[in-house]
Amino acid sequence: MQAYAEGDVEAFERLFASLAPSLHAFFMRSVGNASAAQDLMQNTFLKLHGARRQWRRGERLRPWVFAIAANVRVDWLRSQGRLATESLDDGGLSAADPSSAASACTSRSSR
Repeated sequence: MQAYAEGDVEAFERLFASLAPSLHAFFMRSVGNASAAQDLMQNTFLKLHGARRQWRRGERLRPWVFAIAANVRVDWLRSQGRLATESLDDGGLSAADPSSAASACTSRSSR
């Protein structure tokens, strides 16, 4: 990763060859669609490219890359309407379910 961060194009090719199969499998388990998994994997590598100078020498690479991948997955799930966006103001309750908000308020007031 250090070589790639310093501009070595061949280092990226080695990173891609090393990480792509695991990333693709990660996305396949998450989305179950080969085309979407491929797109998400490519998006992860684009984000990795953009963040390459933020990687710190000595930091473990795979956890860093998979954190990027997890964020890419969350963004995709939200864009597909498969993951609700939660507000910090309502304690994680979705505005789409007023009954859960009402029951949460009731249970809080009875404590």
